[in-house]
Amino acid sequence: MKVFDWNDIQNVKSDFFEKGSALTIGSFDGPHKGHESLFVSVLNAATEKNLISGIITFKQALPGLKHPVNYAGDIATLQQRLFQYENKGFDFVVVIDFNESFSHISGRDFFEILYKKINLRYIAEGQDFRCGYKGLFGIQEITDFAFKNGFEAAFLKLVQTDGQRISSSSIRKLVQNGEFSVVNELLERSFELYVKTEVSQDSKLVKIDRKLLKQVAPFSGEYKVLLNGKVNAVLRAEQNFLEISDADFSELRIIEKICF
Repeated sequence: MKVFDWNDIQNVKSDFFEKGSALTIGSFDGPHKGHESLFVSVLNAATEKNLISGIITFKQALPGLKHPVNYAGDIATLQQRLFQYENKGFDFVVVIDFNESFSHISGRDFFEILYKKINLRYIAEGQDFRCGYKGLFGIQEITDFAFKNGFEAAFLKLVQTDGQRISSSSIRKLVQNGEFSVVNELLERSFELYVKTEVSQDSKLVKIDRKLLKQVAPFSGEYKVLLNGKVNAVLRAEQNFLEISDADFSELRIIEKICF
């Protein structure tokens, strides 16, 4: 899978996109089961229409940029998301740094770039999708643009469970409440918390300051976890920190990944 920066896409005409692309746009934090209908639609269209399949995503999940004060943290890091996209079979990902300049691009100008630079031939989105400055470019505008430029736009119902839409925000709340059996089912993998913490050889426990975490973490409770995919441990969630104990710290010098 090839990974492109948005600025590279704007400035470079790549032969990689010559036969056309099928894609979807979003943060896709997780990703999770709720995204599956979009992913399947894009991958199927790419196969049927002989296109390359891709995702347009953001360096950080958009809710964290738009509402930073009340934001609990991302479900997954960018590297985790990229790994999952590749596992699902996508050919490329374009990563956008959603900054002040990008936030003022109109939806039409954004789609003009996708059409001209990525050779957009098929796009799948949810039925509430909007983009561009102030979210003014929605289903009708995208449909009109697609018709004018000869590509297909599909707007799908997202996957639900028990009649409820699966959302990244609901999964964040489940993580905070420590409901990892449900979280892992919705993610279709174990929830992974990435840290970078050195461990001394005589450690009995390790504390991780919550301020250093960019991902959402449980509010409180005690959890059996796996460190770096190999060492069993217990994690206790406290108000200001996470405490790891009951591990064979002799096998660790740096903790990088905690699996719940």
